[in-house]
Amino acid sequence: MIRQPFLMAGAFDEARKMRLEVTMRLPRGAKAQLRVPEHLAEGIQRIRSPFMKLERKKRTVLVPLNPHGRTRFCDVMMPAKVRYELELLISIPKEARNRSYLGWAAQLEGEQELGRVTWQFASKDVFEKRDAHLKRFMKRNR
Repeated sequence: MIRQPFLMAGAFDEARKMRLEVTMRLPRGAKAQLRVPEHLAEGIQRIRSPFMKLERKKRTVLVPLNPHGRTRFCDVMMPAKVRYELELLISIPKEARNRSYLGWAAQLEGEQELGRVTWQFASKDVFEKRDAHLKRFMKRNR
């Protein structure tokens, strides 16, 4: 299980309606969930999903995400200066771990994107090959 914490933040000056969109480009068989504070979970879902899992001790909810596309949540009123801790949890099948995959979460007000966090999920081998390629490229261009 890969865990990636990030923040969803309110505006600096006043409460505003904002929403979250999470896009995953994961392989077949992958699973993705978003851990959100319990009080935020009710607001961001249009319909209470039977697949949402309440974590009573942590006071959080696990919300399933589309591992092959976008999950768009509802607008929610975000108080000024608030910071909500969220966590992306993904699972990639063993046979697909030798490749690189992308995901991102964007926070929007209306149709304007206010911020984004992007992830690249890859095995150590993928990063080592990339680094070796970049090292060779840098030597040629000196």
